[in-house]
Formats: sequence, structure tokens, C-alpha cells
Amino acid sequence: MIDEIEEEYYPLQGVLKALVLDNHRLRDNKYNVLLEMLERIGSFVEKEDEIITLINMLLTETDIGNDNFLTPKSIKQIMTKLVKLSDNDSVADYFMGYGGIGLSLKQANQGYDFSYCGEEINRNTYLLSRILMFINGMYNIDIKNKDAYDLSNVKQNSFDYVLMDAPFSLNKALDHNRVFEYGLPSKVAADWGNYQIGLYSLKDTGKAIVTAASGALFRSSDHGIRKAIVNLDMIEAVVLLPVSLYAETSIQTALIVFNKNKSNQRQKKIMFVDASNEYERLNRRQNTIPDVGIDKILSCLQEHKEIEGFSTLTDTDFVADNEYNLNPSVYINAKVIEESLGKTIQLKEVAEVLPGVQVSKSDFETLRRNPTHYYLNIKNIQEEGIVYDDEERIRDKKVNWYGKYDIKAGDIILTSKGTTSRAVIVPDDFKESFISNNLTIIRVNSSKYDQYVLKKYLESEIGRLVLENVTTGTTIKVINASKLETIEVPDYDLETIQTIGARIKKNEQTYYQKIREAKEDFEAQNQEIMKELKL
Repeated sequence: MIDEIEEEYYPLQGVLKALVLDNHRLRDNKYNVLLEMLERIGSFVEKEDEIITLINMLLTETDIGNDNFLTPKSIKQIMTKLVKLSDNDSVADYFMGYGGIGLSLKQANQGYDFSYCGEEINRNTYLLSRILMFINGMYNIDIKNKDAYDLSNVKQNSFDYVLMDAPFSLNKALDHNRVFEYGLPSKVAADWGNYQIGLYSLKDTGKAIVTAASGALFRSSDHGIRKAIVNLDMIEAVVLLPVSLYAETSIQTALIVFNKNKSNQRQKKIMFVDASNEYERLNRRQNTIPDVGIDKILSCLQEHKEIEGFSTLTDTDFVADNEYNLNPSVYINAKVIEESLGKTIQLKEVAEVLPGVQVSKSDFETLRRNPTHYYLNIKNIQEEGIVYDDEERIRDKKVNWYGKYDIKAGDIILTSKGTTSRAVIVPDDFKESFISNNLTIIRVNSSKYDQYVLKKYLESEIGRLVLENVTTGTTIKVINASKLETIEVPDYDLETIQTIGARIKKNEQTYYQKIREAKEDFEAQNQEIMKELKL
């Protein structure tokens, strides 16, 4: 049966036979579905549309090839609509999987004759992609069962477009090669190596659109590569996408648009879009971007549209000032902050920023003997204040811990690591404590500012945006102390600061006192009730 099909449909020669022979011993999988499907190809002419739909569904929307990291439909839609094909254009798709991106491109550009080059290392996936190409009428193709990191035959300046949905943060040690002219990526995350493969094979007039884990936008190990590429003005846009778009990972992802031939009005500028909230639930474990969200993203990218809190067009010089961080929220927040705040000063002008001390597990056991101080961590910083834990008391390890890691009345203690940040002010009746490296002390100079005003600002909506701009990490947020001291704070006159600060302090003390009284009253009433119920 397979011989007959391959003879009738030349592009399938060798493909079906290899696929079935490779998998005929496997049990409890979906290859029996594939075989049933092949039996129906005999009626191809009669039910062509039906069969094309069936095959596309089976191969691109199920795990028939055990490839669970299929490119989400919404990402393919955005990629496809950003490509403006002309006849005889050439497109490369590295790490192509089933070729779903190429198929979307074909469906969106009926009538255009473009060539499609793909590389896929997995043999089964490669074979299935060949079937998909044939079924969907893509004949001007050059698809290889090949490792994309085999650079022996990579062609420079070959393609008009490169589309890439490569594995995120792949642990891969890459060797020096002419392809990686902007630097080698970290061994634990090959992302910027992947993008350089695309850039190397892109024509001088070409454009590349790639997916990225959000960490690749600001990872310190890739700083040099990002710097080189930004300085050459090859990044046109960065789009931060919602979490959980991929079925098998909840990480936040992004799209990076590279362009070697930017228009005059886009030169030395990057469009940043934060579409992280443009999603709806697709199923129990996966989100998708609805059509209205896709249209909103595309309008910003194609029309250079700036929307407050969503998109902004930023000079590359400003990106350089931010250490080549490509996280869109940094620049979108900066625009909101600039428009919201009046006169400002940097935090270091009115306060000292003191990061906490890291104590290893072995040191902690030693320092627990003859303790003198509490050792505060994230869990000890609660909305109502500091919660002390008698089980976590230590003594100092070095003399210079005093005045550096120990708290004082009036200090703001800020959680500098975690999913969200919290802040408390150390009261006058505090217990002597050192802070861990998950916390930061902001020690305000009372002759220049007020700690209650500063805390209120940091907890405000605009203050949280300011803190977000000095925060790295995706799941676990980390605030860098050296960056924290450079944040902008409102420059109020001292009399206003002191007056309002006193009001805030009194208001908070009254609030927490009433809460304590309410709790005491509740407990007393509860005990009486329990007695009456004899419980």
C-alpha cells in the first residue's frame, strides 16, 4: 500500500516507508491512526479538503510525534502577519518541528511562490513534516533531517526571512565559529547562539522573527551579545507575551523581531510591547492570545503605535543606558513614570541602601550557639510588621556586620527576592536582628526625607513600576541593591515630607492598634462562646 502511495505521489518517496518502519514495533501510540489515515488517501481526489484537514489536525495538534512543544497558534499568527512575502522570497525555519510556521505562512500567502528551507533533528518529526508539506501543496522546499548546530554548511546571507521557534534556554556548549560573531552564549542557555545562526544566514535586507524565553531579554551572561546587536541597530521590536502559551511550560515568552534593513523612521529605535495581559484560557493548562490581542500587537508593530502601559518606541541610546535590557516593561514603565512624576531625585541622595548577608547552612548551625540577634528572612516581613522567630537566632560572624546588616529603628526593610515585594518600617521597640540576603535595608536620612513617605511611595502603583524596573527574574523576582539606589523618588520640600510623614505614621499606628484590639475582643468573645457550648 505504501509503495503504491509513494509511486503515485513522488514527493512522498521514501518518507512513508521510513516513518512506518521506524515505528512499527511501538505500541499504545497514535501511529495506528496514521495508518488508517493513509488507507483513505486512495480517495484523495473525492475528499481532498477533508483529508487535508484531518492530516493537519493529526500531525500538528496532537502528540503523535511525541513533540509537546508545538508552536502555539497565536504565535504563528503573529509571526505570519509580520512577514510581507513577495514572489521568489526565501524563508528559513531552523528547529522547524513539523513545519507549522511554514504551513501558516503558506496559508496566509496563497498565490505567492516562495521557497522554504527547514531543519529538524528529530527523524520522525522530519518525516511527518514532509507529509505535511506535500499534503498542503508546498513543493518549493528544502527540508533536512539535520542538527541546526551543525554549522558546516550554513550559508551566509541566503534568506529574506528567518522564522525560529527554538528550544528555550537549551543547555548547549557551542564552539567558536564565524557564525557567532557577536559572542558565545552561556553554556546553560543557547538562545543568543540560535538567534545568531538566523542573523548569519539572513540577507542584508532581511528580517528574522524568533521566540524567546523572557529571561533571554535580560540575562547577564548574554549582555555582550545583546550590546553588539543593539549597537548595530538590528532589533526592530520586542514583544513580551503571556505566560503558559506553550502546553508543556508555564514560562513567560517573547518575540524578538530582527531587521537588517530598518526604515529611516525606525533607525536607532526599538518598539517595545508588553502583551503579557492579552490572553484568555485555552484549556486547563494553557493560555492563548485572542484575535483582538493579536490585532492590538500587530497595530503597534506595523503602525508604530504607542499605547500607554502597553507599547512605546524607545531610542537605542536609552536601551544602552539600561545595560541593554530588552524587557519591554522597563521602557513602558519608564514612560509612565516620566509622565506621572514631577521633580525627582535619586534614592541614594536621601537614603543608604544596605543589602543583607548570606549565611550558609553550615555557618548557620555554628552561629546559632550563644545567639545575640534574630536572623530575619522573607517570611519574617509581614504586612503588620516584623514577625520574630526564636528558632532563628544567631550571633555575628564578623565585626563589620554591625552597622551594615543589623536593623535600626526607622529602617525600611524591603524584601528583595520573591514573587512579590513587601516593605515594613522598623519600630522603636524592635528586637536586635540581622537581615538575610533576601532582604534590603533602606536607611533614610531623616534630615532629608521621611521613611513613611518613602514607604508609601514604594507601595504606590507608580512606586511598584519603579521597583519593577530594577527587578530581574521571571518567577523569582530579585531587586539589585546597586540599581535600587538609583531609582527616582519624588522631590518634595522637607516641610511637606515631615508633615505628611507624621500623618502617615499616626494613621498606621491607629490602624494596627484597632486591629490588635479587634483581635483581642474576638478571642475573648470566642472563648466565652466555647465555654457556653462546653466545647
